[in-house]
Amino acid sequence: MTRDGRATVFVYGTLRAGGVRAIPTLFPAARLVGTGAVTGRLRDFGAYPGLVLDPAGPAITGEVYEVSDSALRAMDEIERYDPADEAGSYYLRRRVPVTLAAGGTVQAWTYECGARLRELGSPIMATDWIAHARAKGELPPEAWPDGAAIDRQAPPARAARPDAASAQ
Repeated sequence: MTRDGRATVFVYGTLRAGGVRAIPTLFPAARLVGTGAVTGRLRDFGAYPGLVLDPAGPAITGEVYEVSDSALRAMDEIERYDPADEAGSYYLRRRVPVTLAAGGTVQAWTYECGARLRELGSPIMATDWIAHARAKGELPPEAWPDGAAIDRQAPPARAARPDAASAQ
């Protein structure tokens, strides 16, 4: 993970302040570095977004946090990212340059929606998921494409996913 046990992450959706899984709530020891943006496009999956990184895309609004390596691993679970099985992961953790609103650029981890998940969402023009979600009003119940409920409090267990067998 990192040499000093800390990682820098860029979040753009439900892990942002105002999201249902806000980092400050889940990981109180996280430190807000600031707001920032990456280039890409958002997809709407109902109760949560997905990011498709695209250097030619608009600036996607988010927040940058410094978190512990254990918090980063927990986020991998939340986002259903398995570095040993990227093809079976819903999101992929990627290192990206983030332009900070206060000036400067930092390298941070972010979660890009994987190919399997990407096609299930609708592209949206919005560049700020929190504002988009508020404009939508009441969000549908959170569930993964395989129908599994999303636990807002704790990362899902790494048990076999029901859809993993169908992908083989």
